[in-house]
Amino acid sequence: MLLALPGPAFVLDTVRLDNGTVLDAFALTANPNATRLPRVLLNRAQEATDLAGEHHTVRTASSIWDASLQLARCLERQHDRLDDPDLAVADKHVLELGAGSGLVGLACAAFGARSVTLTDTASVVASILEPNRQLNPALMPYVSCTALDWLHQERDRQLVPNAIDVIVAADVVWVADLVLPLVRTIRALASASTIVLLAHQTRSAQVDEVLFAALAEAGFVATPVASITMHPSYMKPGIRIVKFRLGGSVATL
Repeated sequence: MLLALPGPAFVLDTVRLDNGTVLDAFALTANPNATRLPRVLLNRAQEATDLAGEHHTVRTASSIWDASLQLARCLERQHDRLDDPDLAVADKHVLELGAGSGLVGLACAAFGARSVTLTDTASVVASILEPNRQLNPALMPYVSCTALDWLHQERDRQLVPNAIDVIVAADVVWVADLVLPLVRTIRALASASTIVLLAHQTRSAQVDEVLFAALAEAGFVATPVASITMHPSYMKPGIRIVKFRLGGSVATL
């Protein structure tokens, strides 16, 4: 399914390398002494690779979506202020689902995560995630990329770490067909102590209803992230950040 969406509300900085290449830059505004580098670099969507012959999934993944920026800025704000300990990623093992560009996961590494695993389909890992990881050499010791296809999570999850403290996901589901594969994957990865941070943009009330009902049936209890914990310049109507942790009754999905 193709996405027909309005333009982005948030804009990244750009930098030009000596060889003329222009990159997107997520400039970190938190205390520079508390981050591993001053900015996260990303290939620009239209220049990430020659995507003309690639599947639409790869082209979609190369874009920087507003929900990922809103979540990354929220985590940055909490790195600096810590109003909500659940949003702290320093010294944690973090996994990003449907990572796309990898912005959120790379930001987590910049904020001091002990390890970050960026996951998406194999084509996205090869075309988008690994090249973006290599643009940030200071983060490479902490970041790995691996394929995790929700439709084949029983096979692929064997390649991801067993101990995951925080699962992050930003704007990863927009059609109902993706909901159960996503929820099954989250449930397979999460332990009783895992915090799941989902930045979700509403595009369909039906999809929202199915998504949050499926997470509840999988035993996850939802807590909306308070607006006071978010970056005031990165709050878009229609995007909410919700924390989930296991604690409810479980139904068979």
